[in-house]
Amino acid sequence: MGQTLDLSCRCGYRKAVQVGSGLLSIQETAIRGLFTQEELAGFDKALKAGEAGMFIHTQKIAHCKACADLFSVPELSYGNDGQKKYVLKPCPNCGGQLAPRDSAGVCPKCGGELSAAEANSLWD
Repeated sequence: MGQTLDLSCRCGYRKAVQVGSGLLSIQETAIRGLFTQEELAGFDKALKAGEAGMFIHTQKIAHCKACADLFSVPELSYGNDGQKKYVLKPCPNCGGQLAPRDSAGVCPKCGGELSAAEANSLWD
């Protein structure tokens, strides 16, 4: 199950983000509903060639420098033999490139340390 994190900073920045994966995260049809055909071109090529291996969709925290904000976006990882490839959605606000994060890290507004508290919710 995925979880919702409440991110906050002393400057007043607050954001709730979903992270992790749910039961549908390994179903190809569910994954196809999250990404465009263009975004899945490499994945489709790997599937056709039998090189997709294990694949999974997870929700990741990602930073958009242009918007100075954090977002929760889908990421698809796939591949064989330790050669993982990743598809990360663009910024839902401006369409720009996002930088994925493994943790909350620093505040996108002031650069201070973000605190992350588990919200009282899980998602699937």
